[in-house]
Amino acid sequence: MNRILLYENKKEKLLNILRLGINPFKKFVSTGEFEETTGLVPSRHNLLNSILNLVETNENFILPIIGGVGAGKTHFFWALKHKLHYYNTIYISLENVYRKFYYNVYSEYVEDIGVDSLRNITNELCNRWGALERKFGFFHVADIEKVRNFAFNILMSTG
Repeated sequence: MNRILLYENKKEKLLNILRLGINPFKKFVSTGEFEETTGLVPSRHNLLNSILNLVETNENFILPIIGGVGAGKTHFFWALKHKLHYYNTIYISLENVYRKFYYNVYSEYVEDIGVDSLRNITNELCNRWGALERKFGFFHVADIEKVRNFAFNILMSTG
């Protein structure tokens, strides 16, 4: 059954469209997977030329392109890749890399220090900070006020 909805109120019509999940404003974040062929804005040409000079005068190096969301990092990467077509360029998204990096550091730390030592350190910290006290009968519930006061006292004694 088809229904025809007539709206005189444009605000209500837009709200109904959004409720149905039809988003007229698609979000798009560029990734290194999709080639971009549009040119750079004029303000980026000097930066591009400086990097080209660096590449031609050095053998190998890593060039991190860092910026906030929407700053044009991926767009700039593609402009570099097009200019440096005789060189190897690699796009690595840090979205997943930083998680792997910290997980690897954590895993190495746990492996080096050992699970038993880490468990002892954790228990000592919990005891010292009051996280293992039985506040309500059977369950270990941290006394947040005690933990806060302990942290404040440590902070005041070191400063």
